[in-house]
Amino acid sequence: MTRRGQAIACAVFALALSGRGTAAQNVPQVLSTISGTTQFRESVVSPDGHWLAWTVTLRNKDNTASRNSAIWLLDLTKPGTAARRIAG
Repeated sequence: MTRRGQAIACAVFALALSGRGTAAQNVPQVLSTISGTTQFRESVVSPDGHWLAWTVTLRNKDNTASRNSAIWLLDLTKPGTAARRIAG
């Protein structure tokens, strides 16, 4: 599996475990969001297992390449909570 594939799998797995089936976004919606991005670069779980963070390289509104990226954060200890965009 590629690095990108591992990152996507990690994020989707974490979202599924967080019990977000009826929360702000469900897994299909998250996958749709991810597929609309240029690159899903990195994901990391904090050493204490409390947080999952990942970065996403975004595209411009006209779907051209962009130098902008976003950092997302998910609290793994609170099932049903939404991931937060903390930068970008």
